[in-house]
Amino acid sequence: MNSKTFICSLLVNESLSAGDKEAIVWFIDNTKVPAVLEVPFKENLCFYAGEMLKRGGDISYCVDSVTDILRIATALNDGDISLSANTKFKSLPRKTRRLLTKAVEDVILNGSGNHNEDINRYRGKWTALFHNLHVGEYSDVVYQVAKKVRNNEKIVTFNSQVQGALDANDFPKLIELLTTRPGEFARRLDLLLRKFEEKDSITCRMFKSIVGSVNTRTLLQLYGHFKTRFKDTEKRVALPKGNIQKALLLEGQKGLNNATVLKVQATIKTELARRWSDESDLGNVYVDPALRDCPVPTQMRSASEGLFQVARATRLPIAGDKNTLRFFVYWVGRDVDLSATLHDENFKNVGHVSYTHLRSDKYESYHSGDIIDAPKGATEFIDITIDGALEAGARYVAMNVLSFSQIPFNEIKTCFVGWMTRAKPNSNEIFEAKTVEQKIDLVGETRNVVPVIFDLQERKAIWADMSTVMRSNYYGNNVESNRASIEQTTEALLSVENKVTLFELFSFHGQARGKLVETREEADTVFAWDGDVTPFDVSVINSDYIK
Repeated sequence: MNSKTFICSLLVNESLSAGDKEAIVWFIDNTKVPAVLEVPFKENLCFYAGEMLKRGGDISYCVDSVTDILRIATALNDGDISLSANTKFKSLPRKTRRLLTKAVEDVILNGSGNHNEDINRYRGKWTALFHNLHVGEYSDVVYQVAKKVRNNEKIVTFNSQVQGALDANDFPKLIELLTTRPGEFARRLDLLLRKFEEKDSITCRMFKSIVGSVNTRTLLQLYGHFKTRFKDTEKRVALPKGNIQKALLLEGQKGLNNATVLKVQATIKTELARRWSDESDLGNVYVDPALRDCPVPTQMRSASEGLFQVARATRLPIAGDKNTLRFFVYWVGRDVDLSATLHDENFKNVGHVSYTHLRSDKYESYHSGDIIDAPKGATEFIDITIDGALEAGARYVAMNVLSFSQIPFNEIKTCFVGWMTRAKPNSNEIFEAKTVEQKIDLVGETRNVVPVIFDLQERKAIWADMSTVMRSNYYGNNVESNRASIEQTTEALLSVENKVTLFELFSFHGQARGKLVETREEADTVFAWDGDVTPFDVSVINSDYIK
């Protein structure tokens, strides 16, 4: 990592991956870095501040709220800075405890926000942190707040006021409250349009009045969400934030009025064009239609490290014209199992290959054999005959890696997966590293993962890197006991109609900062798999095109 890459990594308007964090820590320890750095994304700023604090640096410049302090304390304890999971706070040096407590006191006495509300939002985490910091030794002000939290005293919050107005169907009060917090207005826009359908014109007008104060990533997510809101849906997808990425399929929604949907999207597009029109001129811009297969990168905090990184649900062509797909897992240590589940075009599980079922003649799929212990390392692989599986009714193949011993992957010394193609199954072709199309290191705090899903019909690998919810029984962790979760994860990942694609993002920039053209030959700037900016340039996309 050079200095330019270091700055680019921290300037992304998106959470850092584990690999990015490791690289930044190395850069801090081995080069001269700014003691104070302006970082737009709060999680990343708090991570950087935490690392600098470990080395005696100052954090006062980046603390605007008590939540910032909670994130920094979480970073010091190597926890989930998104705050979606609990952190086990370890004993900190007395000097650090005093510094953090005084930072909380300063926000309470001098901050502009509502510290009681911020603390209430993460009440359980604050209870643990207050105890860990021994706040009574350093500040009576903070101790009194901690006592209220510990005694579970009721705190009136913004969200409780909003919920009260919702329960009372008090539309004027809701609008009055939400316009004071534009980001919250944007997140509740769909709810307002559903609950107060007869007020949709007023709602759209008020949204237009505050849209300039909503951050760009939220606007892009909202634009994607509204892409399908004109129609009724049976299911919808949610990707909760956190260090472990899991997909949830939720109940569908009734469609909104088409004119209302178009009005919301037009408001967002107009605002994005206004923001980006002041950026550097791109000249003639060509955007490859293939980028319609590439969602905008999000939730990178939980991304695994590989030969390259792309956004989840990105479709990568399977190289060559060979008819056998081979994917593998290599690990050192206790039992790790490789399995494949086959799904029809409706995502239903129609078969599998695993240590319990080493071959499927129907789908022409074969397992290399189960290895239980690998103190010096071992590989398992599965061969799928593409044409044969298709003819038998399988459209998708989900690669599943499961820790049979239920040890999380981040505690396994070495574990990575990859894929390649072969002329035929069970062939004796040499296992050459150069034929591997992708290698992914499994280092997450999970025991089940779907690294990739293959679309056999389109001959594309769909980047997944998703954890499944473990439903294992006492027989062990395997695909049979996790069938429902794997099915749900597969369907959720492939249901991405409501995501903004890189084609749309770069087209927006082309319209705002230049002129869109139809051929590469006419272009000054090319967005494509082999262009000036590619789907692999995740940090560049997040820092330069989502701001």
